Amino acid sequence: MPTSRETILTALHARLSALPATALRGEVLPERVPAADLLILRDGEPGEPEVTLSPLRYPGHDLRAARRLDAGAAVTGWIAAILTKGMARKILGLLLVAVTILLLLVNLRRASERAGRLATRLQASENAHDIQREMLDAASRRPHDGDALAERLRDGRF
Repeated sequence: MPTSRETILTALHARLSALPATALRGEVLPERVPAADLLILRDGEPGEPEVTLSPLRYPGHDLRAARRLDAGAAVTGWIAAILTKGMARKILGLLLVAVTILLLLVNLRRASERAGRLATRLQASENAHDIQREMLDAASRRPHDGDALAERLRDGRF
């Protein structure tokens, strides 16, 4: 007669086999992963439970020594079950499109803000260069000495 642990694992394997993915029990991971979904249920040995003071331990029974499933197999099975339904696949596709568009809009906004900052900086730089050019032109037209200044004042060209 099988143990209660073996009965539970057999029932779980039967439930996993009902999924559209291939369900194996105690197999090693294949070298090449098949194109279809793959679930591997590894039952292994539960090992020695950790000592707990609460809840109480009864002789021969540890309330926390329940064998846990491999999280990857449980999550993969759940995702495979959801994604095989047509409506869920469409909703997931629309959700991915919406997230992609949202990310595009956020990136466009950031790019436009950066372009605006660069345009402002360029305008300020151009204004500074125009002022420097005017100052250089004025300096090139100034009189070089006092005689040149007096001559300009007499001619009225100042």
